[in-house]
Amino acid sequence: MGLKTSVRRALRLKEIASVFLEMELHYLIDVFSLKYHLPWHQRIHTKTTSNIPHTHPDTVRQIFERLGGAFLKLGQILAIRPDLVGASYSDAFAKLLEHVEPLEFEEVKSCISECLPHGISTFKKIDKKAIASGSIAQVHKAVLPDGTVVAVKIRRPNIEKQFESDISILYSFTKLLSTRYNLEFMDPEKIIDEFQNYTLKELDLNHEARNIARFTKNFEGDPHVHIPKIYPEISSDRILVMEYIEGQHLLQDRKKSLNTEIVDKLTAAVYQQLFDNGFFHADLHPGNIFVLEKSHSNHSKRSKKSSHQKSASYKRSKLKHDTGLQIAFLDFGIVGYIDTVLKREMADLFIALIDGDLEKTAKALIELNTARSNPNVRELETGIYHSIGEYYGLSMDQIPIAKMLNKAIDVARKNQIALPAQMVLFSKSLLTLEGSCRELDPEYNIVESAKPFVRRMLTPSLNLNELPRKTAIVIREVQKMFSSVPSAVSGLERKLSLLEFRIGEIDTTFHYLSHVVWRISKLGIYSVLFASFLISASILIHTGPMYNNLSYYTIISGGLALVLLFLILLNLRDNTDLKRGE
Repeated sequence: MGLKTSVRRALRLKEIASVFLEMELHYLIDVFSLKYHLPWHQRIHTKTTSNIPHTHPDTVRQIFERLGGAFLKLGQILAIRPDLVGASYSDAFAKLLEHVEPLEFEEVKSCISECLPHGISTFKKIDKKAIASGSIAQVHKAVLPDGTVVAVKIRRPNIEKQFESDISILYSFTKLLSTRYNLEFMDPEKIIDEFQNYTLKELDLNHEARNIARFTKNFEGDPHVHIPKIYPEISSDRILVMEYIEGQHLLQDRKKSLNTEIVDKLTAAVYQQLFDNGFFHADLHPGNIFVLEKSHSNHSKRSKKSSHQKSASYKRSKLKHDTGLQIAFLDFGIVGYIDTVLKREMADLFIALIDGDLEKTAKALIELNTARSNPNVRELETGIYHSIGEYYGLSMDQIPIAKMLNKAIDVARKNQIALPAQMVLFSKSLLTLEGSCRELDPEYNIVESAKPFVRRMLTPSLNLNELPRKTAIVIREVQKMFSSVPSAVSGLERKLSLLEFRIGEIDTTFHYLSHVVWRISKLGIYSVLFASFLISASILIHTGPMYNNLSYYTIISGGLALVLLFLILLNLRDNTDLKRGE
C-alpha cells in the first residue's frame, strides 16, 4: 500500500468515525475499532457487545448518504437486493436512488478537457446545470456543432481512487463483523464481492455503451420502444455522449386515456427483456423510463428489419387505438442476464409455485441455492405454505406472479438460502414494473399480459423456431442408430460364413432379424415424427390464422400426426403378420 493510499484511507476512516460519533452510534466505533482515528479529546470507550444492537434502517441509510462514495453506491445496490438485507432495509435504501448533489460546472469542464481532444469546444453549447446526478456520474444537456441535441454523461473525477479506498475499508469491516459476531445467513464479504463486481462495470462508461448497443439490437424493428443512440467517436470510459431524450417521465400527469396504451407497450417491452431475451434493465425505476409522444426519426431509420424479425413486444401489442407513443429506457449501467441453465431452474420454480406443490417448490429453491447452507426442508416447506399458501388453488390468471416470486425469495432468505443475484434482479424488475403499471392504470390486467411470455419461459425447450431443426437432428440420429443394426447383423453373417458355419437355421434367423430391425427402424422414425407434429399442434393451437378457434398450423400439424399414426399402426400390423409367418 502506497503512502498516498494509506493517507487517503486514514482520512476516510477518520471521516467515518466522525459520522458514527455525530449520530451517537458509539457501538459501531467499537465494533470497527475506529476510536483511534478520532482526535484524542473525542475518543470514547464502549464495552464490547456480544450481539449487534439493532439499528433502524433509516439510520443506516443516513450513514450511507453522509459518507457518499462507495457507501452511497452500496446502499443503492442493496435497494434492489432485498434477499440480502430484508425488505425493511431495501425500502429504506431506495431513497438513496433519488437525486445526488451534483459537481460544480468547473469540475465538469476540467473532466471534459481531460477526456476529449477538443475539450469543451466539442460541444457548441453545454448547460451548466445537470439534468441528472448520481453517485458515479452526472448528465448535462449539450448541443453538437451540427445542432444535434445530446446528453453528456460525465463520470465524477477521482471516483475510482475513492471507491478503491472505500471498498478496501468495507472489506476490513466485513472481516471484523464475521470474526466478532454470528451473522448466520448473511455473508457480508460476499455482499461486498458482488458490490465490487457491479461497481467496476458501472465505473467504465464503455460498459454502459455496450449494454445500449445490445438493447438496440434486441429491439430493432420495434416501433414501440426507443433506445437512445450512442456517439462512440466522442465517448470514452469517462464520458458517454448519447441522444437526448425529450419526453415525459413515466408517472407524469397526462391524459388518462393514454395510460392503457403506455402500460401495454411498457409491459410488452419489459416482459420481452425478462422472459425472452434474458438480458434486462436491472435498475428499472420510473425515473429511467420516458414516454415519447411520437416516434423518433432516428429510431425509424434504424428499424429496417423484416416483419418476421420484429420483436415479441411488437407482435404482441395490437392496440385498437395506437397513438404512436414510444417507451424510452435510460441509464443502462446495471443490467441482468438470465442464461439457459438459470432460466430452466427458474422455470421449475415457477411451475412448482403455480401448481402449489410445496415439495417441488422447496426442492427448486434448494437447487437454486448458491450458499453452502443446508436448510431444514420441513421448515422451508412450512415457510412456503404460510407465505404463499394463499395463492394455491388459483388459476394462472389470478396469481400475482411478481408478488409470489418475491415472497418465495423472502422465504429463501429466512431459511438461509442464497439465491442467484440475477434471479433477484429479475424479480425486483418484475415487481417494479407491476407497481408502476398499477399506478398508471389500476384496471389493467398485468397477469394476463404476461401469460404469453411466461408460457414460453415455462417451456424453454420447446422453442418454435428451433423445433424443425431439433426434430431433423433427432430423426437423423434415430436413422443412424437403427440403420447401423442391419449392417452389424450382416457383418456377423459374413464372419459366420467365413468360419463355415453353414447351418441353415442360423442363416434363416439372421435374415429374419435383419428384416425385423429394418421394420423397427421405420417404426422409430414414424414415432419421432408423430411426436414432433403432435407437440407442434399443441403449441401452435393459438398461433397464426384461426379456423373455428383452432390455428391452421394446429390443423395441419394434427393432420400430419394422424397420417403418421396410420403408418405406425400399419407397420405394427406388418410386424405382427411377420411374426405369424414365422
